[in-house]
Amino acid sequence: MYPAARRIALPESLPVSKFEYITVLTSLVVAVGVSQLISGWGRLYLNRSEARPYALQAAVSVLLLVALLQSTWGYWGFRDASWDFFRFMLALAPLLPIVGASYLILPRGEGPTGSSRSPRDHYFAVHRVVFLLLAAWIALGTIAELALVEPELHLGQGVRLVATILLLALAFTRRPSLHWAGMALLAILQLLFVLFVTPVLD
Repeated sequence: MYPAARRIALPESLPVSKFEYITVLTSLVVAVGVSQLISGWGRLYLNRSEARPYALQAAVSVLLLVALLQSTWGYWGFRDASWDFFRFMLALAPLLPIVGASYLILPRGEGPTGSSRSPRDHYFAVHRVVFLLLAAWIALGTIAELALVEPELHLGQGVRLVATILLLALAFTRRPSLHWAGMALLAILQLLFVLFVTPVLD
């Protein structure tokens, strides 16, 4: 027969802080954007014999991945905020446009006419919306920071301003050379932000 059931003593669960609860919810949103990028790269690879991947599109998608991960890491700066539903929505808002951009940047497979669209054509069909969404990500992130932590001037504010202007400019040009130059500048700005503004876990 079955052995007698034994009672197993389980450790008492520790209460979840408000900040931990918020980061779980925001991390789920970020995970959606990351999964969109990874699945998009998979489609590009599988369809590489039919449509050659477009390097500029791939570069923007990598920049989006870094931005998503940096956003998650940056939420550590909100650990001491006083949370309510309104502040939660402020914290969540910057993630929505960047997740939307992650969904749009890589081809879904079939174009609107039923024929496959090349990665290059897809990029220039969606680049305006993608860069406007990224500009909205920066603007909403600034608003969230001002509302959730004590306002202060720092290098990141200047980086955000320059990046927003650059994104708006890229949204309204179709010249690949300007897009490459813009991507290089955005990568430098993102590195500066990570090195000098993004909080260190302590």
